[in-house]
Amino acid sequence: RLTVFAGGATLEAIRAVCGLPDGDTVEALTGLVDKSLVEVSGTRYRMLNTIRAFCAERLAEAGETRRTRRAHAEYFLALVARVEPRLITAEQLEFLAVLDAERDNLHAALRRATEAGETEWGTALRLLARLTTYWWLRGLRSQGAARAEELLRRIGPRPPEGLEEEYTVGVLSVVSGGPRGEFDTHLDNAVAVILAGGRPPRQPFMTVLLGMAMGIPEARTASLDDRWYGLVGADPWSRALRRFGEGITAAYAGRIDDAQDNLTVALTGFRVLGERWGTSVTLSELAKLAAWRGEAERAWALCDEALRPAGEKGRGQHRRHHRRADQFSTSFPH
Repeated sequence: RLTVFAGGATLEAIRAVCGLPDGDTVEALTGLVDKSLVEVSGTRYRMLNTIRAFCAERLAEAGETRRTRRAHAEYFLALVARVEPRLITAEQLEFLAVLDAERDNLHAALRRATEAGETEWGTALRLLARLTTYWWLRGLRSQGAARAEELLRRIGPRPPEGLEEEYTVGVLSVVSGGPRGEFDTHLDNAVAVILAGGRPPRQPFMTVLLGMAMGIPEARTASLDDRWYGLVGADPWSRALRRFGEGITAAYAGRIDDAQDNLTVALTGFRVLGERWGTSVTLSELAKLAAWRGEAERAWALCDEALRPAGEKGRGQHRRHHRRADQFSTSFPH
């Protein structure tokens, strides 16, 4: 049963997935460690690859592979569902680290659910949607888009009933990185469903993806703009994001003072929350405004300031994050 884990597992995960009583789980693991069949490093248990391959065959012979993989997927879906909302709070670093530690397991669960066929597409879409915020904040958006594209090709151009929002996150993840003509129908269907719902998404970060995919709103009618605004939530992070989008729109319309005012309000909102990604991208846009005004020294200072919160996320992410902020700003509408 341990073979379903990728990149090792914690005792909590093993208890949940392998289905043994607590005492039996500890005793079994201790015995496996003593026999050098399992390695322990800190709080994680790992199997050697050769032993893992042999045991995976035994699991298949016992007819338990599907059940154990499903238990694995359910555990890690529940984990990412708990963690994902915390990624846009002051606890961002702590919970990014939680998902970093389980990245291999999360990706394995998504891959298996994708490959399992229609019966597991619900699990796959839920995993994909919840992981998208993590991928973006960690500079892994291209990896996420590739996984989304593979899943959407299997599902087709229409969202499964009850999974419209998760499907839309996947479509937006694919198209936000650039033109994907073959996904135009997917995008039209997904956006139509979301607009018809007339309510903010359960995952506030979806509005970021929507802005990336749909571009500058200069061609929209007033009534359509009202519908877009209806997708922006009332929570503090979404309010800050809305002011960020209004600032970008004003900047592209040449209303520099309006852009400055809106971005300043957005910056205050993200800082109050302690959310580093929003802080970083907003500082990047304020740096552009300063450059347009010929305030070179202030522009450089804002650029340096923008890199600091991104750099706090660690592991060399700050350079990729700064580039991502620049790409984001060229197309985010509201």
